[in-house]
Amino acid sequence: MKDEINKKLLSRRKTHHFFKFKQFSFSIRIILLTLLAIIKTEKLKYLFNFSSQIYLVLINDDKNIINNFFDLEPSKVLVNGIKIEDPKNIKSRNLENEENNVTLYFNDPLTSCEKMFYQVTNLKEIDLSKFDFSEVTTMSQMFMGCNNLERVNFGNINTSSVTTMKQMFSQCWNLTSIDLSNFNTKNVNNLIGLFDECEKLNFIDISNLETSQVTDMNSLFHKCRSVKTIKFGNINTSLVKNMDKMFNYCEYLESIDLSNFDVSSVTNMHSMFANCYSLRIIKFPEVFNTSNVKDMY
Repeated sequence: MKDEINKKLLSRRKTHHFFKFKQFSFSIRIILLTLLAIIKTEKLKYLFNFSSQIYLVLINDDKNIINNFFDLEPSKVLVNGIKIEDPKNIKSRNLENEENNVTLYFNDPLTSCEKMFYQVTNLKEIDLSKFDFSEVTTMSQMFMGCNNLERVNFGNINTSSVTTMKQMFSQCWNLTSIDLSNFNTKNVNNLIGLFDECEKLNFIDISNLETSQVTDMNSLFHKCRSVKTIKFGNINTSLVKNMDKMFNYCEYLESIDLSNFDVSSVTNMHSMFANCYSLRIIKFPEVFNTSNVKDMY
């Protein structure tokens, strides 16, 4: 299998830039995430062999790609087997017009995915099932502005250290479905705009999310214009203070079950159901304590 991959890659070296990365402790998760973040996805062709090395074949039509690729400032860089003494100055080389074998080394673990794929407008599909997110603490705006993103495969993702998912999928206009069933959100306190402007989602299931530490759900489903069903399950909202615009512009939502909502800590419900033109049924709990709410306008 390895020989077959090598043959395929070598056959393309004349027309593609070729990168070869040795697999070290943290290089896989950082390098691949960065590449996917900066490269127009339809221009990226890649083959993986996770047993020992990663192989990428990149069609490069953007002279800024190589420069952006080194923004993570790797600890050591080899170009065609020769060590670059100052990796920080690697941008000064015109690598986009060369055929190079580049090996990168990274020392630090991945602790932040903030804006990792921010405004990568050509990203359509991404598979993160092989990555270790166990030390990541923020996924804020991770896919924000990925206007053409349709599918994300998280696999058995470990999000147990994450504390914020603010606007994680905001403005993913073409996202049609999302599976968060393996998310561990026990430490998450911020869900502001998690699905903000996910205009094509028609079903959202957050019933498995642990929300006992969440304090802010502002614009959680804001402008989810196509959503018809939201599944909450035994959601815990006891610490939530802000539900401002939570369902604003959920234009096709006809009914919603809030029977497990505890709103005793909420102070802001501004425009919570504004512009929900199709909403006919809201199921409230027996006790819906809004005594602390200051704004329902």
